[in-house]
Amino acid sequence: PLAVSMFKVTSPVVWSVAALFLAQLYGVPLDLTDRLVIVATAMLSSFSVPGIPHGWLLILSQLLITINVPVEGVALLWAVDAVPDIFATTANVTADMAAVAIVGRDTIVAPVQVAAVPLNE
Repeated sequence: PLAVSMFKVTSPVVWSVAALFLAQLYGVPLDLTDRLVIVATAMLSSFSVPGIPHGWLLILSQLLITINVPVEGVALLWAVDAVPDIFATTANVTADMAAVAIVGRDTIVAPVQVAAVPLNE
């Protein structure tokens, strides 16, 4: 389904946690409005994240600029992203397979007729 290919389940959660972590690391105070901006931006940006490894870090840098957190923190996340990326990929693939199973459960597929073609003519 289109929604499965556009919306990655783990993206908004990972981005929100990463932005909050970097704000805490750099000592940037975040009020409730900043936190809501983080969540809203992460949810809306998840529709446009490129399907490449570490592609979310490119989108995260714009989110960090919005809340006045130094963008240099993305380099730190880039260095340690390999291990969490394994779990995020597993969660996304599991969610995709579950969505396909739910949609395909009630779908009736007609048998395919294959015409016999002689090989030696």
